[in-house]
Amino acid sequence: MEYSYKFRIYPNGTQIRQIQRTFECCCFVYNYYLDQRIKAYQTDGSSLGYVACANDITKLKKLFPWLAEVDATALQSSLRDLDSAYKNFIRGCKQGQRGCHLHRRPQCERHGQKLSSREGDP
Repeated sequence: MEYSYKFRIYPNGTQIRQIQRTFECCCFVYNYYLDQRIKAYQTDGSSLGYVACANDITKLKKLFPWLAEVDATALQSSLRDLDSAYKNFIRGCKQGQRGCHLHRRPQCERHGQKLSSREGDP
């Protein structure tokens, strides 16, 4: 038998700001590298994978020092999410699913009042 536990956290003001900053940085990294992937494909038909983006993130942290304030694991997680979303999109195109053209880019968005770092989160 499997058990599950639900925890509710009550962060203070400093922790809330850090959580929001982490979500905002994850969304920035996701959208930045999505744009880089699209530009790479449009210029020479190549694709940036997870490893190339993960290696490049240190250069991005030097360009934007505020990215270094958050946990690197969260940023890498957003890169993994981007990689899996891109692979699923390409697989859907190869299987002939409708709506394969990229008329709406998947992005991190605000859903209501909550900031989501993953596309499917409410």
